[in-house]
Amino acid sequence: MCAVSEHDLYYRVAERSLIAQGYNIQFYNSTKSGCKTDSGLERIKHLLENNPSIKCIFITLGINDAIQQIPLNQIYNNLEQMIIY
Repeated sequence: MCAVSEHDLYYRVAERSLIAQGYNIQFYNSTKSGCKTDSGLERIKHLLENNPSIKCIFITLGINDAIQQIPLNQIYNNLEQMIIY
């Protein structure tokens, strides 16, 4: 297993890049290890309801669903609901 430092996580790299381009932006990581799309959907709803200033969310869920052989259509539907929400 390869551990990535906090500095090199994708959202930190994106944050630094956007700040360097002059954007006033701050990223928050609400990742939970082992999370699947069903629980991610509930977290996104809660996150957006309690933080109306959020303008953008990176969704990086689905691999744990695939590992646990969740049906692809269920993964797709959960991700779609996150995007619609």
